[in-house]
Amino acid sequence: GYLIVLKYPSGIYVLDTRSYYTANWGAMRVNVGVGMKSPLAMIQVDDDVVILDAGGNFQAFSGITAFGDVASRNLGQVGKADMGDFFRTNMNLSKLNKVRAVYYPAKREAHFAVASAGSLVNDRRIVIDLNGLDLQRFRVSDRDTCESLWLKQDTNGVPRLTAGDDSGFIWNLDQDGRSKDSSGYTAQFQTPHTDLGFLEPSLTYKRKNGRFLELVVEPKGNWDLAVDIIWDGDIVETVNYNMGQTGATIGTFVLCTDVLAGNQVLNKKKRITGGGRRFSARGKNSGSGQDFSVAKMLLHFDAWR
Repeated sequence: GYLIVLKYPSGIYVLDTRSYYTANWGAMRVNVGVGMKSPLAMIQVDDDVVILDAGGNFQAFSGITAFGDVASRNLGQVGKADMGDFFRTNMNLSKLNKVRAVYYPAKREAHFAVASAGSLVNDRRIVIDLNGLDLQRFRVSDRDTCESLWLKQDTNGVPRLTAGDDSGFIWNLDQDGRSKDSSGYTAQFQTPHTDLGFLEPSLTYKRKNGRFLELVVEPKGNWDLAVDIIWDGDIVETVNYNMGQTGATIGTFVLCTDVLAGNQVLNKKKRITGGGRRFSARGKNSGSGQDFSVAKMLLHFDAWR
């Protein structure tokens, strides 16, 4: 029952149209400091509305029925997320007028196509995973240029992401195979730099010596995930973890030949070296179709004063 109007450079207004009588409709100003630069940077997600404002912040509007008005909250500052500083450092704020956004209901994700720092085209996507009840997860994709972004039904009638690039090509995104036009691309993730003080406050000030790094993975194939071991901001070494199965499933094995239980979740443990106060691990690979799925990372270490 609301019409949300956003202005540039600033100003958010709400027209209350819930009454059957137009004479009772009214406008109220929600925020005078927040505005929106691109008319395509606002999307409806389930029962909410998400925008990328003119300052590079992701804002959500939620109806507050107890007070009968509308409030906004910065999604990029929920929990431990700090997307505002990241966005303003790594994206071209002068091209926010070209932002394209779409809600992908099949995976409950909000996709925002933006220009990276120094770029004149939308060569990055900021994706907000909305499956968490209280915590939104962010990720960044550099794979595609999305000058336009929309949904198109696949053969099963499910709306899927589709993009048009700056060269006139149209791409079907979110495909089963991890490749682009049969070519591989780099996919990587990194854990935060942590002093492990959340386990025990005294660990904050102690030096930790690495012993093992154990990965809990879902088998994907016979290829490696390279993991950089990072102590105090420096890469000490790179350890490879095979993402393949270790055996055959029941009904497919040969007695006295195959090892059983090949499709279950696996724990892969490797010796690591180095030490410091803060630890981080960065996993990556770039082969065509070489997917990976890591559920946990378990660090085995000794602590010293």
